[in-house]
Amino acid sequence: MAALTHNYQLCVDATRRSWRRVDYPSAYHIGGTLICNGTHLLTLSRGGRLGPHCSAAPLHTGDPLDGMPFTALVLDDGAAHAGTAVVDGTPTDVWRALRPAVPNVHPAELLTWYVREDGALVQAQTLIETQPGEPVVTRIAYDYNASGDWSSEVPTDAFTPPPEAKCP
Repeated sequence: MAALTHNYQLCVDATRRSWRRVDYPSAYHIGGTLICNGTHLLTLSRGGRLGPHCSAAPLHTGDPLDGMPFTALVLDDGAAHAGTAVVDGTPTDVWRALRPAVPNVHPAELLTWYVREDGALVQAQTLIETQPGEPVVTRIAYDYNASGDWSSEVPTDAFTPPPEAKCP
Protein backbone atom coordinates (compact mmCIF):
# COMPACT_ATOMS: atom_id res chain seq x y z
CA MET A 1 0.00 0.00 0.00
CA ALA A 2 1.39 3.40 -0.96
CA ALA A 3 1.65 6.23 1.52
CA LEU A 4 0.02 9.55 0.73
CA THR A 5 2.16 12.56 1.56
CA HIS A 6 0.35 15.88 1.79
CA ASN A 7 2.86 18.73 1.67
CA TYR A 8 1.62 22.13 2.77
CA GLN A 9 2.59 25.35 4.49
CA LEU A 10 0.39 26.45 7.39
CA CYS A 11 0.05 29.86 9.03
CA VAL A 12 -2.09 29.99 12.20
CA ASP A 13 -3.11 33.04 14.23
CA ALA A 14 -5.11 31.99 17.29
CA THR A 15 -5.67 35.62 18.35
CA ARG A 16 -7.37 36.43 15.02
CA ARG A 17 -8.96 32.94 14.89
CA SER A 18 -7.61 32.60 11.38
CA TRP A 19 -5.43 30.24 9.36
CA ARG A 20 -4.04 29.85 5.87
CA ARG A 21 -2.93 26.59 4.28
CA VAL A 22 -1.05 26.51 0.98
CA ASP A 23 -1.16 23.03 -0.55
CA TYR A 24 1.68 22.15 -2.89
CA PRO A 25 0.94 20.12 -6.03
CA SER A 26 1.66 16.39 -5.91
CA ALA A 27 0.72 13.21 -7.73
CA TYR A 28 -2.46 13.15 -5.61
CA HIS A 29 -3.40 16.82 -5.40
CA ILE A 30 -3.42 19.81 -7.79
CA GLY A 31 -2.62 22.22 -4.99
CA GLY A 32 -4.40 25.36 -3.89
CA THR A 33 -4.95 27.61 -0.90
CA LEU A 34 -7.48 27.59 1.93
CA ILE A 35 -7.96 30.72 4.03
CA CYS A 36 -10.10 30.85 7.16
CA ASN A 37 -10.43 34.51 8.11
CA GLY A 38 -12.36 33.79 11.30
CA THR A 39 -15.81 34.04 9.70
CA HIS A 40 -15.48 32.52 6.21
CA LEU A 41 -13.55 29.77 4.48
CA LEU A 42 -12.05 30.84 1.16
CA THR A 43 -10.94 28.16 -1.30
CA LEU A 44 -8.51 29.23 -4.01
CA SER A 45 -8.08 26.45 -6.56
CA ARG A 46 -5.26 26.22 -9.07
CA GLY A 47 -7.16 24.09 -11.55
CA GLY A 48 -9.44 21.09 -11.78
CA ARG A 49 -12.69 20.92 -13.73
CA LEU A 50 -13.55 24.55 -12.91
CA GLY A 51 -10.07 25.90 -13.63
CA PRO A 52 -8.47 28.46 -11.32
CA HIS A 53 -11.17 30.04 -9.14
CA CYS A 54 -12.10 31.24 -5.66
CA SER A 55 -15.14 30.38 -3.59
CA ALA A 56 -16.22 31.59 -0.16
CA ALA A 57 -18.53 30.03 2.42
CA PRO A 58 -19.43 31.03 5.98
CA LEU A 59 -18.03 28.82 8.71
CA HIS A 60 -20.64 26.31 9.88
CA THR A 61 -19.13 25.68 13.27
CA GLY A 62 -18.75 27.80 16.37
CA ASP A 63 -15.32 28.91 17.46
CA PRO A 64 -12.70 28.17 14.76
CA LEU A 65 -10.21 27.40 17.57
CA ASP A 66 -12.25 24.26 18.37
CA GLY A 67 -11.42 22.69 14.99
CA MET A 68 -8.50 21.86 12.76
CA PRO A 69 -5.82 22.99 12.32
CA PHE A 70 -5.83 24.57 15.81
CA THR A 71 -6.55 21.28 17.60
CA ALA A 72 -3.47 19.64 16.05
CA LEU A 73 -1.22 22.19 17.78
CA VAL A 74 -2.50 21.69 21.33
CA LEU A 75 -2.09 18.70 23.63
CA ASP A 76 -5.36 17.29 24.95
CA ASP A 77 -6.12 18.09 28.60
CA GLY A 78 -6.12 14.37 29.41
CA ALA A 79 -2.77 13.62 27.73
CA ALA A 80 -0.48 11.46 29.83
CA HIS A 81 3.31 11.56 29.86
CA ALA A 82 4.53 8.39 28.12
CA GLY A 83 8.30 8.70 28.38
CA THR A 84 10.94 10.30 26.19
CA ALA A 85 12.13 9.88 22.59
CA VAL A 86 14.61 11.42 20.19
CA VAL A 87 12.96 12.85 17.04
CA ASP A 88 15.22 14.06 14.21
CA GLY A 89 18.07 14.29 16.72
CA THR A 90 15.97 16.33 19.17
CA PRO A 91 15.27 14.97 22.70
CA THR A 92 11.54 15.14 23.44
CA ASP A 93 8.94 14.26 26.04
CA VAL A 94 6.23 11.97 24.68
CA TRP A 95 2.56 12.59 25.53
CA ARG A 96 -0.42 10.40 24.55
CA ALA A 97 -4.19 10.66 24.66
CA LEU A 98 -7.09 8.64 23.32
CA ARG A 99 -9.82 10.80 21.81
CA PRO A 100 -13.09 8.89 21.83
CA ALA A 101 -15.15 8.78 18.67
CA VAL A 102 -17.73 11.51 18.14
CA PRO A 103 -20.46 10.23 15.78
CA ASN A 104 -20.55 12.09 12.44
CA VAL A 105 -17.53 14.18 13.48
CA HIS A 106 -14.46 11.94 13.89
CA PRO A 107 -13.53 8.34 14.76
CA ALA A 108 -11.62 7.32 17.88
CA GLU A 109 -8.02 8.50 17.61
CA LEU A 110 -4.83 7.72 19.50
CA LEU A 111 -2.74 10.90 19.52
CA THR A 112 0.96 11.16 20.34
CA TRP A 113 2.85 14.45 20.74
CA TYR A 114 6.62 14.93 20.90
CA VAL A 115 7.53 18.12 22.79
CA ARG A 116 10.95 19.77 23.22
CA GLU A 117 12.21 20.87 26.62
CA ASP A 118 11.26 24.49 25.81
CA GLY A 119 7.65 23.43 25.11
CA ALA A 120 7.86 23.57 21.30
CA LEU A 121 5.95 20.87 19.45
CA VAL A 122 8.36 18.80 17.31
CA GLN A 123 6.02 16.15 15.94
CA ALA A 124 2.50 14.79 16.39
CA GLN A 125 0.98 11.53 15.25
CA THR A 126 -2.57 10.26 14.95
CA LEU A 127 -3.55 6.59 14.70
CA ILE A 128 -7.08 5.65 13.63
CA GLU A 129 -7.81 1.91 13.74
CA THR A 130 -10.06 0.16 11.22
CA GLN A 131 -13.76 0.92 11.57
CA PRO A 132 -17.03 0.13 9.80
CA GLY A 133 -16.83 1.36 6.22
CA GLU A 134 -13.09 2.11 6.50
CA PRO A 135 -11.17 -1.18 6.51
CA VAL A 136 -7.66 0.31 6.66
CA VAL A 137 -5.63 1.75 9.51
CA THR A 138 -4.90 5.46 9.08
CA ARG A 139 -1.64 6.94 10.35
CA ILE A 140 -1.11 10.71 10.22
CA ALA A 141 2.18 12.43 11.08
CA TYR A 142 2.68 16.15 11.52
CA ASP A 143 6.36 17.05 11.32
CA TYR A 144 6.88 20.53 12.73
CA ASN A 145 10.67 20.21 12.63
CA ALA A 146 11.01 19.52 8.90
CA SER A 147 11.05 23.06 7.56
CA GLY A 148 12.72 24.64 10.56
CA ASP A 149 11.19 27.91 9.42
CA TRP A 150 8.94 28.71 12.38
CA SER A 151 8.06 32.27 13.28
CA SER A 152 5.75 33.84 15.81
CA GLU A 153 5.22 36.82 13.48
CA VAL A 154 2.09 36.56 11.31
CA PRO A 155 2.12 38.73 8.16
CA THR A 156 -0.69 41.31 8.17
CA ASP A 157 -1.99 40.09 4.80
CA ALA A 158 -1.77 36.37 5.63
CA PHE A 159 -5.55 35.89 5.61
CA THR A 160 -6.37 38.15 2.66
CA PRO A 161 -6.63 36.49 -0.74
CA PRO A 162 -4.52 37.97 -3.53
CA PRO A 163 -6.43 40.48 -5.74
CA GLU A 164 -6.09 38.27 -8.82
CA ALA A 165 -8.12 35.56 -7.03
CA LYS A 166 -11.32 37.62 -7.45
CA CYS A 167 -12.99 36.11 -4.39
CA PRO A 168 -16.66 36.91 -3.76
